[in-house]
Amino acid sequence: MNDLPNYIQTLSKESAIQSFKTFSLVFGLRASLSVLLRSIALLKHGGLGSLFSFKNLFDENNLVVRVEAVRLGIAIGLFSGGYNFVNKLLLKIRKEDDALNSVVAGFLSGFSFMIIDVCLFDTIRWASVVMSNCYRNY
Repeated sequence: MNDLPNYIQTLSKESAIQSFKTFSLVFGLRASLSVLLRSIALLKHGGLGSLFSFKNLFDENNLVVRVEAVRLGIAIGLFSGGYNFVNKLLLKIRKEDDALNSVVAGFLSGFSFMIIDVCLFDTIRWASVVMSNCYRNY
């Protein structure tokens, strides 16, 4: 138990890396799916020429999809990292690897879906609008 603070520090780094990896995977998949669906819609309505326009693919009208991809990535990333952290911490403290660790870790990491506040996504939405305006000017 004397090395618990060092273990928590190491475990925090591991969990942060796990969260970032999961965020990257989920965000990439969701954003790719959005671009694919937007491409299909452009092909269906505008033909092949509209598909090669950066403005058509990443227009401000599709901002909700990008914000949704970030929201989903953050929520699942926090869930994954939080679960990893709590599960391994309970394993170290209790010295037992049983279902109770997983249940407690799942319950506590489930709060990550409630932590994601609306104001955070308003900030992300604002930043996305600024970025899309910058791209539109070029």
